[in-house]
Amino acid sequence: MARKRVLFLTSGKQVPSSRFRVLQFLPQLERDGWDITVAPCNPNKYASRDDYPGGAVADGVLTLLKINSRLLAALKAPRHDVVYIERELVPWLTPVPEEFVKLLNANIIFDFDDAIFLRYTHLEVNPIASVLKLAKTVICGNEFLGEWALRHNDNVWVLPTAVDTDRYTPTGKMGSGRLLVWTGTSSNLKYLLLMKAALEWAHGRWPDLLVRIICDRPPPFDIGCPIEFVPWSPAVEVDAVRTADIGLMPLPNEEWTNGKCGYKVLQYMACGLPSISAPYGVISDMIDAGTCGLAAQDTDEWKDSLERLIDDRELRKLVGETARHRTESIYAVKTVYPRWRDVLEMQVPQNGVEIQGGLGSS
Repeated sequence: MARKRVLFLTSGKQVPSSRFRVLQFLPQLERDGWDITVAPCNPNKYASRDDYPGGAVADGVLTLLKINSRLLAALKAPRHDVVYIERELVPWLTPVPEEFVKLLNANIIFDFDDAIFLRYTHLEVNPIASVLKLAKTVICGNEFLGEWALRHNDNVWVLPTAVDTDRYTPTGKMGSGRLLVWTGTSSNLKYLLLMKAALEWAHGRWPDLLVRIICDRPPPFDIGCPIEFVPWSPAVEVDAVRTADIGLMPLPNEEWTNGKCGYKVLQYMACGLPSISAPYGVISDMIDAGTCGLAAQDTDEWKDSLERLIDDRELRKLVGETARHRTESIYAVKTVYPRWRDVLEMQVPQNGVEIQGGLGSS
């Protein structure tokens, strides 16, 4: 029996959406009989003048390099049974690159895990809607995204972002409660300012309070208390989270937030950490009415949640253990992978006949 062939067009080798929506599933997919080609955008899709010297010239060169990378990758499409596109191929040029891919192979799965369609609302025709219409199947990370996708494609599957619970594990030790942790990309550092007043108050109450920030760069502003900056890398990302005491995820209440898939909360939960999060969108479900994490929407709630967790060692232990159990049962790679693989399987023609999904979500 011939092995099934899939081409993954991903955002970049180390881009979070690529790693957690696609790459972490591939070893098992290969064991399940698939031939896999991964073609990441090079340079990564979000590389900009901030990452290279040269200003506008750098932006122009980077765009040309991205287009060339996508063109070369697209030429591989005819040799595969399925083409899996993770987010739009080149922001602001979409849907032209996706339309080119479809000319070469119409059997396309499109996956997205943020409300990327909101970036294009000023345009008469939303290009993300155009991409959804040309895809055979759409996979998205939560119900908010799924509802929007269903306006443009009838074959939509909602699959949460998964965390590898064999890598992200609890240490089994309880700290003082004074080491907080935030992890994410530098584009989201601004959200730490939403809890600055609460952190200033907390530092006054617990002078040894420290916020560990795991990121590609440190925040360019004061967050209200001392920080420990840990440059992000795959080698440190797990231990830097699991050796902290309390995870943080501040967010504003806005439409973009509703599209987030809450991966940093999953990292905290998988490590058995209690966390404090803005309970918007899917995050409210993740923390399960406070049993797997506390919620905070304003300064007073952030203060209250910090006080409860820092002062109550047993509460930290209970919330962390409950969070770990929920992560393993719902959000673990080993739990999500079979459903993700089944969507790919349904996309492959069997004896020349296409199998239709038709369930809307899973």
